[in-house]
Amino acid sequence: MKSRKRVAIPVVKINLKAAAIILIAAAIVFASGRSYSMDKASMDVVLVMDSSGSMKKTDPLSLRIPAAKLFI
Repeated sequence: MKSRKRVAIPVVKINLKAAAIILIAAAIVFASGRSYSMDKASMDVVLVMDSSGSMKKTDPLSLRIPAAKLFI
């Protein structure tokens, strides 16, 4: 009679760890896909501007202020 090959215990543990990681990753993906009731018309925006003297070289006409107003 032929003897069956047995799977070593460490291989089974590695496969269980891999399966657990895949399940956790799938759970995170599905959980992040849930829709939340949120008003999509409102949004918080933060605009940061450099007001140091170094801006005179890259923005000599001071167009950053009107550009920021157009952005908002």
